[in-house]
Amino acid sequence: MIQAAIVGASGYVGGELLRLLLAHPQVEVTQITLERYAKQYAHFVHPNLRGHTSLRFNRLADLQACDLLFLALPHGHAMERIDEFAGMAERIVDLSADFCLRDPADYVNWYQHEHPGPDWLARSYMPIRHRHLAELIQELSLDPGQPGLHYSITLVGIVRGALATCHCLLHDEVDEREVWQYYRQDYKDEPFVRLVRARRGIHRYPEPKILTASNYCDVGFVADPGQKRLVVIAAIDNLMKGAAGSAVQSLNVMYGFPERTGLEFPGLHPV
Repeated sequence: MIQAAIVGASGYVGGELLRLLLAHPQVEVTQITLERYAKQYAHFVHPNLRGHTSLRFNRLADLQACDLLFLALPHGHAMERIDEFAGMAERIVDLSADFCLRDPADYVNWYQHEHPGPDWLARSYMPIRHRHLAELIQELSLDPGQPGLHYSITLVGIVRGALATCHCLLHDEVDEREVWQYYRQDYKDEPFVRLVRARRGIHRYPEPKILTASNYCDVGFVADPGQKRLVVIAAIDNLMKGAAGSAVQSLNVMYGFPERTGLEFPGLHPV
């Protein structure tokens, strides 16, 4: 049994990671850290875990040696901490957590300060120059000087979920049957990528809401006849496939477990 610890277990991602690992047949979570509420039970911050664990938060200074260490820390902080913790664990999984639940009031105050206005909204947040643009340019092997890629972020009033709509301007017309073949070939061995493209019904394209608490990435597409344009749509639960779920999937790959281990939850409907 792998003995695991989670540093920064109080945030959205840390809570999701704890929820997943509590049900993982090959992992035992032995330590979770949170400075502000040290000695409090995990369910003090994550009420959905009441009755599922008796773990209490420890201070970072009290962290003991373990087999596997997860750093569920804000952007940049995890990389700064890796050398500090390198001697404690055989493997390190680096997670990002944008939002924190150290205290619900803290989160509400932070959000209202950063995003004043009504609770339910749709707002252009970063129309240009989002920090993840550099990652997309890198992973797509584009020329940083002339990437030909434009990236905008819109905030909407949901707690979790992300939807990407990609407009691909083509040199020639494309047949959707060809697109199906490309995607099937590329993702045939990926257990958590599903193609979603229906001509009838309500759920014709990917939707974040129905992926709630699942590790899937749904991908769909539609060709715009006569316009040399292909619109590709992808949806994830950003706390799962975007963070905690991918960390557990990486754990499974590192230790030779089936990739689906601990990640079989299909999502919720209706929500």
